[in-house]
Amino acid sequence: MRRTLEQLRRDVELNLCDKCYPKYLGFIEPGIRELIVTRLDDMKSMESIITQMVMIHKGVFKTDMIFIAIGKRDENNHEYVQENLFHKIKKWPFQTKIDYLKKAQILPESCHTLLDKARERRNLIHEHPLVHRFTDEELELFSQAHNISANLLRVMTVNFPEDVKQGIVSSCENLSQRYLEKSNL
Repeated sequence: MRRTLEQLRRDVELNLCDKCYPKYLGFIEPGIRELIVTRLDDMKSMESIITQMVMIHKGVFKTDMIFIAIGKRDENNHEYVQENLFHKIKKWPFQTKIDYLKKAQILPESCHTLLDKARERRNLIHEHPLVHRFTDEELELFSQAHNISANLLRVMTVNFPEDVKQGIVSSCENLSQRYLEKSNL
């Protein structure tokens, strides 16, 4: 993110007058920074969505409510959630979760590949945490992965007719396939 904003800031400074450049810094760049941070949040949210999908499929939730976190001190958890299974799945690596969903035929092939590519790119931060900066293409990948997973979660949680569900899954698969073909990943 820093590299992207620095490059943009240099380009803007070269192309704007001395009077306009401070306005860019005060009014426009904060919005751009928020957009970039939101795309990183897409990756975090996508990981949570995938966890929810696995938990739904495994029958962790005893009601229609979905929990993303449960407190250990709440005595009523057992009424809504299979706690042991909840905590077990929470600890699964992301790769294990998407592989599980693929094997369960919830995650189509290209969707799985897209999410796996997002996982690979996200993990680069662990290899070189002080120097790695996500590129615009990686941030776009995170956004695409979030959108695909969010739509697939809807298929699992909303009572759509079967043909609508199949249409959403097919659309997610087609979008994933097209994105993978056009990207340089």
